[in-house]
Amino acid sequence: MTGVPAEGGGGAGRTRRRVLERALFLFRTRGIRGTSLEEVARAAGVSRQTVYRHFGSREGLMKALVIHAEEEILSSVLQAVRGKEGRELLEAGLLQALRSLRGHPILDPLLRGEAGEVLPHLTLDLGPITEAATRALLPVILDAWPGLPRGEAEGVLEVAARLVISYSLSPSEEPLEVTAWKLAGILGPALEKGGG
Repeated sequence: MTGVPAEGGGGAGRTRRRVLERALFLFRTRGIRGTSLEEVARAAGVSRQTVYRHFGSREGLMKALVIHAEEEILSSVLQAVRGKEGRELLEAGLLQALRSLRGHPILDPLLRGEAGEVLPHLTLDLGPITEAATRALLPVILDAWPGLPRGEAEGVLEVAARLVISYSLSPSEEPLEVTAWKLAGILGPALEKGGG
C-alpha cells in the first residue's frame, strides 16, 4: 500500500500508534477539516516532520486510520466466529462486522457531514480493505468449508466485505441481526455449493 508505511515495532511503531490515536481523538472531537497535521503532531508530542515521515500527507494519515480501524474490526470478527461452524459462523462474522463498522469512530465524520474526507477510502480504494479481509478470514472460511476452492472463498469474502461496507454506509431500518441473517442467506449458498 503506497504512502502508508507498515507499522513497525519498537519506538517507530509506538510513535506511529500514538500519532494515529491522537489524530483519531482530534478528528472525533474537532472534526477532520478542523484539525491540522500540526495539531496532530503537537497532541502526539512529535514534530510535524515526524507525522509526514510516517504518513507522507494528510491523505496518508486518513488511509492509515482506515487501515487501523479495519485491523481492529477484523480482530473482533475473528473473535466472534471462534468456535462456530457453518451458517452460525457466517452470521456471527457478518453481525460483528456490521456492529463494529457502524459503531466505529472512523465513520463518525460521515455522520457529521465530512464524508468527502473518509468516503473515498471506504468506496473508491476498496482493494486494500478487501485484500486484508480476505487474508484474515480466508483460513477460517477454508476450515469451515474444506471442499471450497480457494478462488471461490476469496470471491465470497470480497462480496461480503463490499456488502458490509455498503450496509454500514447506508444502513437499513431493520436490526443488524436481521441484516446479518439476510446477508448470510445470500452468501451461505455459495459457500455450501462450493464446499459441500
